[in-house]
This record gives sequence, structure tokens and C-alpha cells, in this order.
Amino acid sequence: MIGAHFLVEGEAITPRKAIGLGLAILGIIWAFVDRGTGGGSVLGDILSTLAAMCWAGVGLTARVSPMRKSSPEMQLIYQLAVSAVILLPLSLLFGPLIRDLQLWHLGVFAVMTIGVVSIGFVVWFWILSIYPASEMASFSFLAPVFGVIFGWLILNEEISPTIIGALTLVSLGIVLINRRPKLG
Repeated sequence: MIGAHFLVEGEAITPRKAIGLGLAILGIIWAFVDRGTGGGSVLGDILSTLAAMCWAGVGLTARVSPMRKSSPEMQLIYQLAVSAVILLPLSLLFGPLIRDLQLWHLGVFAVMTIGVVSIGFVVWFWILSIYPASEMASFSFLAPVFGVIFGWLILNEEISPTIIGALTLVSLGIVLINRRPKLG
């Protein structure tokens, strides 16, 4: 949202959006600070926040770079091509390229390829071609909160009831950021 304020015409931060941004940030901080007795991983919190910021950066890049003139499908292909060139060589630094391949790995890979990449990203880039990047990027605030929730669900990390309060702040922030002003 801050990047779009400076880089995209017509996406200025209004007082309502600033309050929404502040509430969403407070919700994220609250979710990370009050983790219950199980604690959790500070590194995981930092990495999930960094991932959310990068995802918001993807939205901004799709709006301000020459890529904005491309179709959603081409935007996806550009990103996959660049990612392959960078990440495939880096993957060799982390052990064998293929480890203990089983059928369920291929199933998960198929779901990620078809559901997430082929459908999800194309829809995301299509949405970014219609709606303001700053408003759509605000949904990135949900990533760290879901990281905390999935830490509880998958890793059995303890979670306090205040996560609901944090999620409420983030949700209220998203609503304020995306709410259209009343006409008249």
C-alpha cells in the first residue's frame, strides 16, 4: 500500500486506509507477541511476514512494471521462468534434487501445479488487472495470521484465544482499506 501510494496514480493512502493499515499491523504484532505458553518460532514469524511482504511486492510489480500490459497468463509465465532460472540452481545447494519420491509427492505436486499455480496465480493476476494493487495487497496481512493458526493446527503449537482478537484487527483493517467511500 505504501509503495502504491508513491508509484501508482490514484492509489493514495487516505486517512481511512491509514487507520486500516495500522489496525492490520497491530493485529499481526498481537498475533506474534501473544503466542501462549508454546511460544512458537520467531524465525517462522519473521519468514511468514517477509513472505507476505514479498507477495504484496508481486502485486505492486504487476501494476507498475511493463508487465502490467501483459495478460495474466503471460505474467505468470514470466514469473515462473525467472523463478526457475534462480531457484533450480539454488536447490542443488540443499541436497539431492529428488529425495525418496513417492506417489503422494506427485499428487501434492499435481495439486500445487494445477490448483495453485495454474488457476490461483492466473486469477490473482487477473484480479490485479481490475482492482487497485494497494487494496488487493492488503489481503497479504492474513498470511502471518494463518501462519500462526497453521502452527497450532499442524505443529501442535499452543494458541491463546487472543489470536481471534488479532485476526479481528487484521480483518477490520482489511475492511477499512478496501471499503469504498459513500457517495453523496
